[in-house]
Amino acid sequence: MDSKKRHKVFQNNQDGFAKLVVWCNGHGANLTHLCLEATSWYGEDLATFMHDLGHNVSIVNPAQIKAFGKSELLRNKTDKSDAAMIARFCIANKPALWKPIAPEMRHLRELYRCMQLPKDDKVQQTNRLENKNMHSSCKEAISKVILAIEEQIIVLEKEINEHINNYPHLKNMVENLKTIKGIGYLTAVAVVAEMPSVDNFDNAKQFTAFAARTLSIGIVSK
Repeated sequence: MDSKKRHKVFQNNQDGFAKLVVWCNGHGANLTHLCLEATSWYGEDLATFMHDLGHNVSIVNPAQIKAFGKSELLRNKTDKSDAAMIARFCIANKPALWKPIAPEMRHLRELYRCMQLPKDDKVQQTNRLENKNMHSSCKEAISKVILAIEEQIIVLEKEINEHINNYPHLKNMVENLKTIKGIGYLTAVAVVAEMPSVDNFDNAKQFTAFAARTLSIGIVSK
């Protein structure tokens, strides 16, 4: 593939991923180095898809990309210019290669993140009840919604517990984290659910640093 820039938008689903591969092959990029910004789970399916096909994949901290953009004195920010900048960052810095997490870890992450959705909804609905001028019928309706949300949370928590108990190594990681003062069960689950593949750490010190950062962002047991 020559050095000419090419740009095309694909859907973030399996069909879009397959079309991306065909497009890359059509431009002579049979094996690529895919570089993505770390944006929660949004790019993980694509990263896993490309990794499984033998492509090199890097998932980079957005702060690194932002700093790189500032060094280039970029002003105009569009999806197209961002994509080109990430490509230049990848060429210039050759970021570390990413490895996908094990299937049981991925399932735990999905369950944990799914559980956060009704928890966020519960907070929003509870805040609405603070309106002292709200009609009683509205309060009653919202209270019923909160009860339904709580039932969803209980179901997901139970599924998370069962999943962890089915995998001794997951259970051991959670139990080990709980031995740290101030870390409850759900905090330990959050750390385990959000950590990258252990293959992405060169040594135990790096993993410890990751766990410390994860805890510092404000995950709190409830």
